[in-house]
Amino acid sequence: MKKDVLSYWDLPETEEQELGTTHTTWLFPGRGVVKKFDSLDKLRRHNVLAEGLAKAGLQAPVVLPGNHAQPYLQCADGYYCLTALVEGAASAKTLLASPDTAAQAAEFGADIALLHRVFQRLQTMDEWPPPSRAMLLPQSEMRKVAELAEVSAQPLTDAVNRLEPLLDRLPVQLIHGDAHPDNRLQKDGALSGWIDFDDVRCDARVVDLCYASCAVVSPLLGAEPSGALALLPGVISGLFLGYDQALRLTHEEKLAVPDLLLCQQAGCLHWFLDHDAPDFARAAVTLLKWLVQNHDNLAILLP
Repeated sequence: MKKDVLSYWDLPETEEQELGTTHTTWLFPGRGVVKKFDSLDKLRRHNVLAEGLAKAGLQAPVVLPGNHAQPYLQCADGYYCLTALVEGAASAKTLLASPDTAAQAAEFGADIALLHRVFQRLQTMDEWPPPSRAMLLPQSEMRKVAELAEVSAQPLTDAVNRLEPLLDRLPVQLIHGDAHPDNRLQKDGALSGWIDFDDVRCDARVVDLCYASCAVVSPLLGAEPSGALALLPGVISGLFLGYDQALRLTHEEKLAVPDLLLCQQAGCLHWFLDHDAPDFARAAVTLLKWLVQNHDNLAILLP
């Protein structure tokens, strides 16, 4: 199958480079990235997002035309396309290496706000996947997660109970769904584009910010957990401030953030355990413990 896919675009397998991703993607320097979509709807939505970002002056992996009638090859497991290379480097290492992590996080928050502004122009609510409630685990699953993380289940179940009536009052729009700093690319110190739109959906916009806050420090948790956790308050404070200065957060969003951070991390841990990702699960445990211990002080980090 792979041979057929590569021959469709005359791509020599000897030039392929690893991308380090769980998705079916193959990088060919100078040509593009071969990416698989499960359906034509997902492919179409991907291109709507990529073209929308391009119109806003940001790069994104648009689907490239080929030498055939269709820009994709249909195989038994999905639809394969050749997508454009996006100039720039992932910003996670730059952010963490900065002497002023909070200021870098504020820039990240402002960049997420810019992405959300672009997405607001593109969304037609019934065309996109609906909001995810995966982080609101049933109480039985929350207890399992708490036991594995060696924390009390009570703060987690209390957070779910507080969040449930709030969720329907949070601003909903198209969000990235995986707003990791490695999916935000920079060139010459400035935002150049975004990649990886597999989890884009209509959801509470603050979900992107909560996910991004923990994603910033997660690469450091394996080698230097105490140092990573020491950065987390500044990251949360800076990221939400940068976003709020560009797109004002509502009172309800600020109320939801502490509980959403907690529930989202519990949901991440549950997912990593289900998908046999032990390194990610260990990082999630470390973050969840910190969030439980510091939950009552999270609100004061917000603008």
